[in-house]
Amino acid sequence: MYMEGSYNYYIVALSMVIAILASYSALSITAKISYSSGKVRYFWLAAGALVMGNGVWSMHFVGMLAFHLHSTVKYDIWLTLLSMAASVIASFIAFYITMPKQINRYHIAVGGFIMGTGIVAMHYTGMEAMVMPLELVYDRSLWALSAIIALMASYAALFCLYVSAIKLRQAG
Repeated sequence: MYMEGSYNYYIVALSMVIAILASYSALSITAKISYSSGKVRYFWLAAGALVMGNGVWSMHFVGMLAFHLHSTVKYDIWLTLLSMAASVIASFIAFYITMPKQINRYHIAVGGFIMGTGIVAMHYTGMEAMVMPLELVYDRSLWALSAIIALMASYAALFCLYVSAIKLRQAG
């Protein structure tokens, strides 16, 4: 059975605002890693991963709520929490890889790959968490395109973190 849905564009806009604020906050927090050492450094790392991971997850979940189907949709709590955990853990690993004072493009590429993979896992686990009387079917080429976009966006975000860390070091 094929069913079309519609979007509430105000909620879509809210999702975009959440993404922008979460990214800015997470990158601001992780920039503090460069100036920290010891346990404080790991505190900022964990805080940045929580903010980024939960921000990405919240943006995604709010975006899902913006989509309206003419059917009842509920969410499996455990898959929803697993979806959130994937985003936070991937953010932590990516930030950890890009945390050393001497990072290079290789670190950024690996970190971007891990963060992008976590975002893909978060998205499709979140989609699987939808409990409804319909079956989701994915177009393989669109699935691949979404994965490529997630990987590229993750790399770009970590590259921006790298550039901002360099500028902060030069200014300080």
